[in-house]
Amino acid sequence: SKTKEKMGMGNNKSDYILAKFDVGGIQDYIFATNRLRENAGASYQVTRIMEEFLLESFREAADEKNVEVLLDWKLADRLRLPQDERMMAEVIYIGGGNAVALFRNLEFFCRVGEKLGIKAAVKCQGVYLTAAYIETDLSDFAADRRRLDQEMNEKKKHMIRQLVYSPFPVVEQEDGSHQPITAQIHYETESENVTRIQLQKRNAYKDIVHYKRLFPVLDNGVSYGYPEEMDQLSREYGEDSMVAVVHIDGNGMGDRMNELLGEHMGYLEGVPIIRRESKKIAGLFEKTYHEVLQELWDCQVLIRGNGTEEERRIFPLRPILMDGDDFTFICRAELAVPIAAGFMMKLLQMQDGEEKKITACGGIAFVHSHFPFRVAYSIAEKSCGQAKNAWYEEKKQKRSAMAVCFLDFQVIKDSEVGFSLKNRNYQKRPYSLGIDENRTRDNSLESLYDVLVKMEEDWPSGRLHKMYRAFLEGGHAMEFLKKEFVSRGYKIDNLVSGRWEDSPLFDALEMQGMCRLDLVNKFLNIQ
Repeated sequence: SKTKEKMGMGNNKSDYILAKFDVGGIQDYIFATNRLRENAGASYQVTRIMEEFLLESFREAADEKNVEVLLDWKLADRLRLPQDERMMAEVIYIGGGNAVALFRNLEFFCRVGEKLGIKAAVKCQGVYLTAAYIETDLSDFAADRRRLDQEMNEKKKHMIRQLVYSPFPVVEQEDGSHQPITAQIHYETESENVTRIQLQKRNAYKDIVHYKRLFPVLDNGVSYGYPEEMDQLSREYGEDSMVAVVHIDGNGMGDRMNELLGEHMGYLEGVPIIRRESKKIAGLFEKTYHEVLQELWDCQVLIRGNGTEEERRIFPLRPILMDGDDFTFICRAELAVPIAAGFMMKLLQMQDGEEKKITACGGIAFVHSHFPFRVAYSIAEKSCGQAKNAWYEEKKQKRSAMAVCFLDFQVIKDSEVGFSLKNRNYQKRPYSLGIDENRTRDNSLESLYDVLVKMEEDWPSGRLHKMYRAFLEGGHAMEFLKKEFVSRGYKIDNLVSGRWEDSPLFDALEMQGMCRLDLVNKFLNIQ
């Protein structure tokens, strides 16, 4: 074809292989236990699969054939594979738990995939790898991306997820996973029996300081740390207090990429665009986290106590995953809304002047510290999905770029799990934040903030608890309580603007004691 002649390619219709590698089972792997070291170590392991093990696999396969591969995609300003006959593969981008690469032939793709599979199985037991590929003549990058995504979805749909092999008939088992105990970790005064998977996560945790995205350098190079044990996130050591699992995810990233590429675009033009945008998104999210962490340090939002100087420099949050437009962290309950809202607000502020801003939505699961993290993350993810639904609904109505983010949350008390339909009519979340005119909306985060401030300033906690119980009983109980409060000098109408049924009152009552209002004020710059 003329296109191929111009690009200097062969004459066969499909000379190349476009492939995608994907890491699955991440949620169950990272949040298998409530041990923060294992959560953080597992997250680092997942990152290593694409950023370390995959690149090693490329190098080893290339050394065997004495050929070249291009791996540093962030520094590559153009696609080199078609013009360089010695080059067998080129990484197009890595991010968001997957990687896309171009191969000269199917044989080399299979060799790289085989090596990666062995490395993951040996060094990172418990996760699942999926690889999909299509043949391409390099004429239409946009169409090939869509075809590759469809192929990957089909592969995932039919993939059988086998349990981790454990050939021990009679051994001690770990309580949560029922995997065999195969190793022992020794501490100064005691030892701990662990599974092979736990040992790999703990060993990875020792190297987590190399995970630079989660350890940005703060002003003056101050040293800081994150909690290693769940008890450090509790207000009192050893008590079962409320914590939050927070999941933040970028909005419409696939659509954004497709818009940049247009309907038809060749590889020479399309690959540099995808690389630039992938770097931009990842860099923006990382810089935003850096800004938020610096703000928390400036406000001295740190774990206090009678420990050493080093222990007093620990933030009361633990970032778990930062990959592209995906950010997950665990923190004390009262910091979840301020940090999540602050992150999304700073994300917008850092793009000041840009017409089409990158936006995000967030979901929070408020749970007891001993609640299973795997379930809590699933709830946070669903809450983020609820927030995204609101964002897409608004985008559909406006039909234009929107500088607005949404935040949703779920409060899990006692044995309640998941989304309860009970009291759904009283919930006004998700809440929006962002653009200036957003502050006048009924569902703005500021409207929730206003109710929380009035509750804290003017209302005794006993009356607020009584109001919350009345909500649970239904509207008739609230009307009865409203009359009772009036006789004692408390007007619910003064607490909210308009009818209590249409206000954020129920959401505010659910969040009692779980929001640092001074930090919300600072991050959102509320006047």
